[in-house]
Amino acid sequence: MLLRGRGTRPPCTIHDMAGDGPAVMSALGWDSAHLCSTSMGSGIALATAILHPGRVRTVTATMGGPMRRRDALRFVRFGFFARAARIRHPATGEGAVRTMVDLTRMLATPHAPFDEEWARATAAISHARAPHDPGSTQRQAAAGLSPGPLSARLGEITAPTLLLNGADDPLIRPSAGAALARRVPGARAVILPRMGHLIQQHLWTPLADAVAAQAALRP
Repeated sequence: MLLRGRGTRPPCTIHDMAGDGPAVMSALGWDSAHLCSTSMGSGIALATAILHPGRVRTVTATMGGPMRRRDALRFVRFGFFARAARIRHPATGEGAVRTMVDLTRMLATPHAPFDEEWARATAAISHARAPHDPGSTQRQAAAGLSPGPLSARLGEITAPTLLLNGADDPLIRPSAGAALARRVPGARAVILPRMGHLIQQHLWTPLADAVAAQAALRP
Protein backbone atom coordinates (compact mmCIF):
# COMPACT_ATOMS: atom_id res chain seq x y z
CA MET A 1 0.00 0.00 0.00
CA LEU A 2 1.06 3.63 -0.44
CA LEU A 3 1.71 4.16 3.25
CA ARG A 4 3.89 1.07 3.59
CA GLY A 5 6.02 1.18 0.49
CA ARG A 6 9.02 3.37 1.21
CA GLY A 7 10.22 3.24 -2.36
CA THR A 8 6.81 4.01 -3.85
CA ARG A 9 6.25 7.60 -4.87
CA PRO A 10 2.63 8.61 -4.25
CA PRO A 11 0.75 9.83 -7.33
CA CYS A 12 0.31 13.24 -5.69
CA THR A 13 2.71 14.85 -3.23
CA ILE A 14 2.65 17.86 -0.97
CA HIS A 15 4.84 19.58 -3.57
CA ASP A 16 2.01 19.23 -6.09
CA MET A 17 -0.57 20.51 -3.63
CA ALA A 18 1.60 23.50 -2.74
CA GLY A 19 1.33 24.59 -6.36
CA ASP A 20 -2.46 24.63 -6.35
CA GLY A 21 -2.88 27.80 -4.27
CA PRO A 22 -0.52 29.94 -6.39
CA ALA A 23 -2.22 28.62 -9.53
CA VAL A 24 -5.60 29.79 -8.21
CA MET A 25 -4.07 33.15 -7.24
CA SER A 26 -2.71 33.58 -10.76
CA ALA A 27 -6.08 32.72 -12.26
CA LEU A 28 -7.67 35.39 -10.06
CA GLY A 29 -4.97 37.92 -10.87
CA TRP A 30 -3.63 37.99 -7.31
CA ASP A 31 0.08 38.46 -6.66
CA SER A 32 -0.11 37.07 -3.12
CA ALA A 33 -2.53 36.08 -0.37
CA HIS A 34 -2.89 35.27 3.31
CA LEU A 35 -3.09 31.51 3.85
CA CYS A 36 -5.38 29.89 6.41
CA SER A 37 -5.29 26.12 6.59
CA THR A 38 -6.56 23.17 8.60
CA SER A 39 -5.10 19.75 9.46
CA MET A 40 -3.12 18.40 6.49
CA GLY A 41 -3.68 21.78 4.86
CA SER A 42 -1.31 23.22 7.47
CA GLY A 43 1.57 21.32 5.91
CA ILE A 44 0.44 22.44 2.45
CA ALA A 45 0.38 26.10 3.58
CA LEU A 46 3.88 25.82 5.04
CA ALA A 47 5.12 24.09 1.90
CA THR A 48 3.64 26.92 -0.15
CA ALA A 49 5.45 29.46 2.04
CA ILE A 50 8.72 27.61 1.37
CA LEU A 51 8.31 27.00 -2.36
CA HIS A 52 6.47 30.21 -3.28
CA PRO A 53 7.56 32.77 -0.66
CA GLY A 54 6.60 35.76 -2.78
CA ARG A 55 2.99 34.59 -3.01
CA VAL A 56 2.41 34.20 0.75
CA ARG A 57 1.79 37.18 3.03
CA THR A 58 0.99 35.34 6.28
CA VAL A 59 0.13 31.82 7.40
CA THR A 60 -2.46 30.79 9.97
CA ALA A 61 -2.27 27.00 10.34
CA THR A 62 -4.75 25.13 12.51
CA MET A 63 -4.67 21.53 13.82
CA GLY A 64 -1.28 20.83 12.24
CA GLY A 65 2.09 19.60 13.42
CA PRO A 66 5.65 18.82 12.33
CA MET A 67 6.04 17.95 8.66
CA ARG A 68 8.77 15.32 8.91
CA ARG A 69 7.20 11.86 9.10
CA ARG A 70 9.00 10.55 12.17
CA ASP A 71 8.33 13.81 14.03
CA ALA A 72 4.70 14.02 12.94
CA LEU A 73 3.89 10.50 14.06
CA ARG A 74 4.95 11.36 17.63
CA PHE A 75 2.00 13.72 17.86
CA VAL A 76 -0.69 11.54 16.33
CA ARG A 77 -3.21 9.96 18.71
CA PHE A 78 -3.45 6.53 17.11
CA GLY A 79 -6.28 5.49 19.41
CA PHE A 80 -8.56 7.64 17.28
CA PHE A 81 -8.14 5.28 14.32
CA ALA A 82 -8.93 2.23 16.46
CA ARG A 83 -12.15 3.90 17.64
CA ALA A 84 -13.03 4.96 14.11
CA ALA A 85 -12.54 1.40 12.86
CA ARG A 86 -15.27 0.23 15.23
CA ILE A 87 -17.90 2.32 13.45
CA ARG A 88 -20.16 -0.10 11.59
CA HIS A 89 -23.04 0.85 9.32
CA PRO A 90 -24.59 -0.88 6.28
CA ALA A 91 -22.77 -0.50 2.95
CA THR A 92 -25.44 1.83 1.61
CA GLY A 93 -25.65 5.54 0.90
CA GLU A 94 -27.41 6.11 4.21
CA GLY A 95 -24.80 3.98 5.95
CA ALA A 96 -22.01 6.10 4.46
CA VAL A 97 -23.71 9.28 5.66
CA ARG A 98 -24.12 7.86 9.17
CA THR A 99 -20.46 6.86 9.20
CA MET A 100 -19.38 10.40 8.28
CA VAL A 101 -21.63 11.86 10.97
CA ASP A 102 -20.14 9.53 13.58
CA LEU A 103 -16.59 10.43 12.50
CA THR A 104 -17.40 14.11 12.62
CA ARG A 105 -18.79 13.73 16.13
CA MET A 106 -15.57 11.98 17.17
CA LEU A 107 -13.51 14.91 15.86
CA ALA A 108 -15.57 17.50 17.74
CA THR A 109 -14.82 18.80 21.21
CA PRO A 110 -16.94 17.23 23.96
CA HIS A 111 -17.17 20.65 25.63
CA ALA A 112 -19.46 22.34 23.11
CA PRO A 113 -22.75 21.42 21.39
CA PHE A 114 -22.45 19.13 18.38
CA ASP A 115 -24.60 20.25 15.44
CA GLU A 116 -25.80 16.89 14.18
CA GLU A 117 -28.20 18.45 11.67
CA TRP A 118 -25.33 20.31 10.01
CA ALA A 119 -23.11 17.22 10.12
CA ARG A 120 -25.77 15.07 8.45
CA ALA A 121 -26.53 17.66 5.76
CA THR A 122 -22.83 18.12 5.01
CA ALA A 123 -22.23 14.36 4.93
CA ALA A 124 -25.14 13.87 2.52
CA ILE A 125 -23.80 16.54 0.16
CA SER A 126 -20.30 15.06 0.36
CA HIS A 127 -21.49 11.54 -0.37
CA ALA A 128 -23.69 12.65 -3.27
CA ARG A 129 -20.80 14.59 -4.77
CA ALA A 130 -18.20 11.86 -4.35
CA PRO A 131 -19.15 8.42 -2.95
CA HIS A 132 -16.58 6.98 -0.55
CA ASP A 133 -13.38 5.75 -2.18
CA PRO A 134 -10.93 4.11 0.28
CA GLY A 135 -8.13 4.67 -2.21
CA SER A 136 -8.58 8.43 -2.07
CA THR A 137 -8.01 8.37 1.69
CA GLN A 138 -4.76 6.46 1.20
CA ARG A 139 -3.62 8.81 -1.55
CA GLN A 140 -4.30 11.85 0.62
CA ALA A 141 -2.47 10.37 3.59
CA ALA A 142 0.48 9.38 1.40
CA ALA A 143 0.68 12.91 -0.01
CA GLY A 144 0.64 14.39 3.47
CA LEU A 145 3.50 12.12 4.54
CA SER A 146 5.67 13.02 1.55
CA PRO A 147 7.21 16.41 2.37
CA GLY A 148 10.68 15.08 1.51
CA PRO A 149 13.38 17.74 1.97
CA LEU A 150 10.78 20.43 2.63
CA SER A 151 10.72 19.48 6.32
CA ALA A 152 14.36 20.58 6.55
CA ARG A 153 13.57 23.94 4.94
CA LEU A 154 11.09 25.28 7.50
CA GLY A 155 13.76 27.74 8.60
CA GLU A 156 13.42 29.45 5.21
CA ILE A 157 9.86 30.62 5.90
CA THR A 158 9.69 34.42 6.07
CA ALA A 159 5.90 34.87 6.24
CA PRO A 160 4.55 35.58 9.76
CA THR A 161 3.22 32.23 10.96
CA LEU A 162 0.58 31.43 13.58
CA LEU A 163 -0.01 27.82 14.64
CA LEU A 164 -3.32 27.04 16.35
CA ASN A 165 -4.07 23.69 17.95
CA GLY A 166 -7.07 22.50 19.92
CA ALA A 167 -6.86 21.50 23.55
CA ASP A 168 -9.46 18.79 22.87
CA ASP A 169 -8.08 17.51 19.56
CA PRO A 170 -8.59 13.72 19.52
CA LEU A 171 -6.28 13.24 16.54
CA ILE A 172 -3.29 15.59 16.97
CA ARG A 173 -1.69 16.31 20.34
CA PRO A 174 -2.00 20.03 21.20
CA SER A 175 1.77 20.27 21.76
CA ALA A 176 2.34 19.60 18.04
CA GLY A 177 2.04 23.29 17.25
CA ALA A 178 4.78 24.27 19.67
CA ALA A 179 7.07 21.59 18.25
CA LEU A 180 6.52 22.98 14.77
CA ALA A 181 6.91 26.60 15.91
CA ARG A 182 10.46 25.81 17.05
CA ARG A 183 11.34 25.09 13.41
CA VAL A 184 9.73 28.17 11.82
CA PRO A 185 11.42 31.55 12.48
CA GLY A 186 9.24 33.84 14.57
CA ALA A 187 6.27 31.47 14.57
CA ARG A 188 3.76 31.57 17.43
CA ALA A 189 1.94 28.52 18.75
CA VAL A 190 -1.38 28.89 20.58
CA ILE A 191 -3.59 26.18 22.09
CA LEU A 192 -7.28 27.01 21.91
CA PRO A 193 -9.64 25.65 24.59
CA ARG A 194 -12.79 23.80 23.52
CA MET A 195 -11.43 23.00 20.08
CA GLY A 196 -11.16 19.48 18.72
CA HIS A 197 -10.15 18.53 15.18
CA LEU A 198 -13.15 20.39 13.82
CA ILE A 199 -14.07 24.06 13.49
CA GLN A 200 -17.40 24.27 15.28
CA GLN A 201 -19.64 27.32 15.42
CA HIS A 202 -18.42 28.54 18.82
CA LEU A 203 -14.92 28.85 17.30
CA TRP A 204 -15.90 30.97 14.31
CA THR A 205 -15.42 34.35 16.00
CA PRO A 206 -12.13 33.63 17.84
CA LEU A 207 -10.64 32.00 14.74
CA ALA A 208 -11.76 34.85 12.47
CA ASP A 209 -10.26 37.34 14.92
CA ALA A 210 -6.98 35.40 14.99
CA VAL A 211 -6.78 35.25 11.20
CA ALA A 212 -7.56 38.98 10.91
CA ALA A 213 -4.90 39.87 13.47
CA GLN A 214 -2.37 37.69 11.69
CA ALA A 215 -3.20 39.22 8.30
CA ALA A 216 -2.70 42.69 9.76
CA LEU A 217 0.97 41.85 10.33
CA ARG A 218 1.60 42.06 6.60
CA PRO A 219 -1.31 43.76 4.78
